[in-house]
Amino acid sequence: MRRPPNQKCLEQLLTPRQYATLRIVVLILQSYRTIQIEKLASLLPIPIKYQSRRRHLQRFLVLPQLTTRCIWFPIIKKWLKINQNKKRTGYLAIDRTRWQSRNLFMASLIKNKRAIPLNWMLLNKKGNSNIAEQKRLLKSTLRLFKGYQVVIIGDREFGNINLAHWLSKQGCNYVLRTKTNKYIQQENQDYQQLLSLGLAPGKSFLREYKHYLHETLQLKPKIINRELSSLFPRARNTATKKPGSCSGFFVLIGWVLS
Repeated sequence: MRRPPNQKCLEQLLTPRQYATLRIVVLILQSYRTIQIEKLASLLPIPIKYQSRRRHLQRFLVLPQLTTRCIWFPIIKKWLKINQNKKRTGYLAIDRTRWQSRNLFMASLIKNKRAIPLNWMLLNKKGNSNIAEQKRLLKSTLRLFKGYQVVIIGDREFGNINLAHWLSKQGCNYVLRTKTNKYIQQENQDYQQLLSLGLAPGKSFLREYKHYLHETLQLKPKIINRELSSLFPRARNTATKKPGSCSGFFVLIGWVLS
C-alpha cells in the first residue's frame, strides 16, 4: 500500500516512538478538542502512571523537529506538487484573529472554498500586525510557491501602500481592502479622503477615476499595474437588511503583467 506524503515526511524526521506519539496526540485532539496537557495526559493510552504520561508529553512537545518549518512546510510542498493546477496560481489569504488571550496572524491557501493554514505567527501584543511582521510571515510563506503566480488577499488591516509596494517587488498580485478614512492625491488636485469621492451603489469608481488612480510602475523585468477600485457586498437577506447597513468599501488591486 502506498504511503501518503505526510507519513513519509514525518517518518524521516521522527523516530518510530515519536511518530506513534504524534499520531495518538492528533487523534485525541480531533476527538476531544482540548489542548490542556493534563487532559491529554489523562487520555493518552500508554500503560504508565499519569505523571509519567504528563512528562512524556512535555518532552515530546518541545522536540526541535516540531516546528512549522521542519514538519509542516515539507508536507505542504509535497501536497502542492501533487495538487498543482495547470495555471500554477496560488490564492493566499492573510488574516489576524484573537483566540482567547492569543493574537494569531495567519497565512492560508484558498482551495475549493476552504482555507488551508500555511504559516502563522503569535504576536506578543494586542492589536494589528505591523509591516515588519507582515513581511516576515509572508517571506517564509512565499518560498513554498516558487514558480507560482501568487495572489495575496487581505482585509483592511493590510490595505496599506507599503505592503502593496513590497508585494509588487516580490512579483505578487494582490487584492487588499483599504480603509475609507485614508487620503489620496489625484493628478493636479489636493489630497482627498476616499470617503469623499462619491462612492455609491451602482457607481463604478474605477471607470470614472481610472485616469487618475491607475499607475504603472516599471520594476524590471516586470510591469506592475496598480489600481484603486470600489466594491459593494451583495445583500443576502433583503427582508432583514437595515437601511444603510450595506456600505461600500475600497480595494487596492495590483497585478503583474508578464
